[in-house]
Amino acid sequence: MKLFRFLILVIFFTSCSKKEIKLPLIAEKGQEEILNHSQIWFFFEEKGQDTLVSLNKNNLIKSTNWVFNIDKRFTLKQIFKDLEKYKTKHFEEGMHEVKDSVGNYFSYANSEDNKLSFLNFTNTKYTNTKNSFEDLVKTRLDSNFYQVPVLIDRKEVSIQNKKISEEAFKSELQLILDKNPTKKKAKISLFFEENISYDRYLTFKIYTDKFAKVGTEINETEFILE
Repeated sequence: MKLFRFLILVIFFTSCSKKEIKLPLIAEKGQEEILNHSQIWFFFEEKGQDTLVSLNKNNLIKSTNWVFNIDKRFTLKQIFKDLEKYKTKHFEEGMHEVKDSVGNYFSYANSEDNKLSFLNFTNTKYTNTKNSFEDLVKTRLDSNFYQVPVLIDRKEVSIQNKKISEEAFKSELQLILDKNPTKKKAKISLFFEENISYDRYLTFKIYTDKFAKVGTEINETEFILE
């Protein structure tokens, strides 16, 4: 089935209102099926010069996996509070008996094999901060690891303060991990400038998640820089 048919499903399957969601289009394979799930929709709406978040959160069941379908045009700043709110709500007090069996997932359009795919972010924790990237690296990262801080802003990407191209991100990250000059286990920490697009945020989160699958530690705390 071609990718555009999946996108049409995402756009129109939610309700009779036929609101549009433009999912991030990312050339990375991911989980392609989630059973027993409820869905949350973050619709992008423009009203005059303002951008609004319109949420469709009907029929959420706490004992199911939650899929977050978020329009790629939002900035991280615009969706952060709602995202954190519903992640917390999913596992609020009284749900401990199901916490280990359900999770939270981002959806995206996978152009690698033309399928709708999902990324698990159940364990992700967000820290919204006014501190600088440099200060956070010095004070908030565990010295017991070989730290690999990654900073993503609207125009550039850097790994350990080395600016690189988006196209070279995965290969450069692999080189840095391979050249580990210490005997410590490597840990990647992600820092995002709050005004980057959700599309850009999810792209680099997915790129980094691939390294977790081969044994590299990923910091569960993500830093969102004001």
